[in-house]
Amino acid sequence: MAGSSFPTVVLQPGGVTPEDVLAVARQEAMVELSATTRQGLVDSRRRIEELASSAAPVYGISTGFGALAPSRAGGQCGQPLRPPRRFADRGVRSHG
Repeated sequence: MAGSSFPTVVLQPGGVTPEDVLAVARQEAMVELSATTRQGLVDSRRRIEELASSAAPVYGISTGFGALAPSRAGGQCGQPLRPPRRFADRGVRSHG
């Protein structure tokens, strides 16, 4: 960030280094997404939405997780799902 006195960690595909984590945790570094990382997120979301709108069951997308895998995650059998707003919540709840 221009004019900031804090360091900036730019998230790239492939992960972060221990130094990046320390900079954020101890030096209050700003965190930004690289253009490549941002595009990867857009592409991933698009693919998840495609899978969620399919009538075919897809593990963890349109079904539950683990023991709940045979369960449909929402909607009616044979009907496409709307992509969940809080996708991660389903995963957490299914393991609760």
